Amino acid sequence: MRPPLDDRGQGLSLVCRVGQRHLCALPLRYVQETLRPLPLVPMSGAPNFVLGLSRIRGNPAPVVDLAQLLSDKPGVTTRWISMAVEGRSLAVAAESVLGLQPLDASDEHAVAPLLRLACKEAVRAVASLDAELLLVLDATRVIDLVPSERSEA
Repeated sequence: MRPPLDDRGQGLSLVCRVGQRHLCALPLRYVQETLRPLPLVPMSGAPNFVLGLSRIRGNPAPVVDLAQLLSDKPGVTTRWISMAVEGRSLAVAAESVLGLQPLDASDEHAVAPLLRLACKEAVRAVASLDAELLLVLDATRVIDLVPSERSEA
C-alpha cells in the first residue's frame, strides 16, 4: 500500500502496533510502502534488533524489529514498513499497520531522558491515541542505529 502523494505533509504519521504494548508513529514523509515480510539474509555483527537484510523492489534494505528495538524482546511481525531516510533505505517490522494519524507538536510531549536511553533514542516524543500511549519515532535516529547496507550487500 502506497500512501497518497498529496498526503505526505509534515503532520501525518503512519501508526503501527509493535508487540502487544506499543503503538508507534512513523513520519509519513519517510514511508514508501507497507508490505508483507520478505526473505531475509542475516547481517553479521548487526545489533540484535536488526533482523537482517532484504531486497525490497530490487534494493537491499536492513530490516529493524521495532519491538526488539523498543523492549529488547522480539515481536510478532506481519507487516513491514519500507522507508527512505536521508538517502538510505530500511524496513521496520511491525505487528500491524493501523493507518494514518495527524499529529502536530501540540499533541506531543517530551520524552523523559531514561525512556530515550532505554529506547536507544529512537523515540522523539510521546503522544496519545484514544486511551493508549503513542511513541513518536525519530526515523533519522532509527536509520543511524543500523549498519549501512552497502557494507553487507
